[in-house]
Amino acid sequence: MSSTEPPGTPPPVVDPASDSALRAALFIAPQLLQAPDAAGLAFLRRMDRAAVVLLTWSQTAVEALAAHGVTLRLLGVTTPAPTPKAYLGALRQDRLDARQSWLVTDRAAQLDAAATAGLGGAVLVAAPAPSGEQGIHLVQALSLADVPRVLIPRDGGCWHQQ
Repeated sequence: MSSTEPPGTPPPVVDPASDSALRAALFIAPQLLQAPDAAGLAFLRRMDRAAVVLLTWSQTAVEALAAHGVTLRLLGVTTPAPTPKAYLGALRQDRLDARQSWLVTDRAAQLDAAATAGLGGAVLVAAPAPSGEQGIHLVQALSLADVPRVLIPRDGGCWHQQ
């Protein structure tokens, strides 16, 4: 990013066919990772194998999921939830495409930071959708295992390859 771009500008998108292509990510709230069922674990493993970067902000969750064969990266934040700056830092550090990266959470209060950082969307899990405009594409899932259903693009394919 050049020094003339305003702060908070998401990283540029690179041609997916190139070796330097940016990747998709899921920023997953740690409370959703505390006791995932078998279907939730299967979803996380599929994303991990598809080279989708999985991030959370709890060392405990990172360690617990590692025992189940899921690689999570720790988003280094000291607050209960990431700020836009934390999202942008992870996007740059891990060469992630903001438009292909989503927040998965059960807390509507976390949507604003994801929207401000320019994430492609958010999945609100087992929680009512807030009223009004959220500034981010918002879908709802019944559980962590239900997340793939709401991420499937209408025209088919995989959300992280769009």
